[in-house]
Amino acid sequence: MPVRGFTFEPEPMKQFVDFGYDIYRDDSSWIPPARNHVTRQLKADFPFYRKEGNSHRKFIATSGGRVLGRVAAMVNSEMKTGDGEQVGTVGFFECVNDRHVAAGLLDASLRWLTLEMGVSHVWGPMNFDIWHGYRFMTRGFDRDLFYGEPCNKPYYPDLFERSGFQPVYKWDSLEIEGRQRMEKMIKSASMVRASRGLPATST
Repeated sequence: MPVRGFTFEPEPMKQFVDFGYDIYRDDSSWIPPARNHVTRQLKADFPFYRKEGNSHRKFIATSGGRVLGRVAAMVNSEMKTGDGEQVGTVGFFECVNDRHVAAGLLDASLRWLTLEMGVSHVWGPMNFDIWHGYRFMTRGFDRDLFYGEPCNKPYYPDLFERSGFQPVYKWDSLEIEGRQRMEKMIKSASMVRASRGLPATST
């Protein structure tokens, strides 16, 4: 199974973008991102690529001319560990449910980050930084999705863990119905913060 690495070449770029839509084609709950927004993030004039010290490489896995998966490896010069060591990230991950395909993609991205960029800490999934797409959805696949939250195939976390990634942080997302319930929760949180000597929240 060939894995091709590239940066901004038009043909693989189109395959990279298209696959992000093709894999969710039959998922009625998926909320598709605007194609021009996705394409903009992958073009050479996007601010991330123009910043000194930043670098990246995209990868696609194919078989018989069909794309089976994609991933991007990135180095954000401002992303460091608490000890000041450079962090690499892997993001824009999409893949068929095949651990061999996923392993090929993730191995290629990790080799590039560690061998060519000298990175020893890799976080993912993360597109550039936490201000863009990051995290995997791990449960709640039977519920309606809402914009702004992660959307991925249920098997993605397992594919990452099989390649050596381990969960570091976990978040819970709650859908709150009704203003009164939301205000009650905010008031309760403000009281807790005040009891700890922290600034109160406000609406």
